[in-house]
Amino acid sequence: MDAEGESAATTPDVAEYDDDRGVLLRGGYLAEPPAGARAWPEGSDVALQGRLLNEAATDDAILSASSPVAASVVLLDADGQVVEALPLPAGQPVDLSPAGPTVLLRGITGPLTEGASVRLDLVTRESGTLPTSVQVLIEDPAVALR
Repeated sequence: MDAEGESAATTPDVAEYDDDRGVLLRGGYLAEPPAGARAWPEGSDVALQGRLLNEAATDDAILSASSPVAASVVLLDADGQVVEALPLPAGQPVDLSPAGPTVLLRGITGPLTEGASVRLDLVTRESGTLPTSVQVLIEDPAVALR
């Protein structure tokens, strides 16, 4: 399901980053823990999901990202390959997902429980640092029963 089609029940308190610099994060969250788990264990790799939109008149790109809860943060293209930058074409949405492109928190430094809030800074070429806080997705109980 895309970021706009997800219900509030499956994406509680998703990150919404918006300022006058033109790059928006809509419906940003970290993937829910593996089936049956209530937390990502220490050392896990966790993907950012959501939609980035560059509303500026010129193209931009995410050049790097950081989070205090990860040993490192890498940018992945749609093929899952580490890249130096994630392009943000002017006026076009970029959907982030575990299948890529995405921002991947590698080697989390402690368990991340469902609903935990995580600081994540995205650094762009044109817009500078975009600070945000994203939550670990909480599994929707209705979906789990299907």
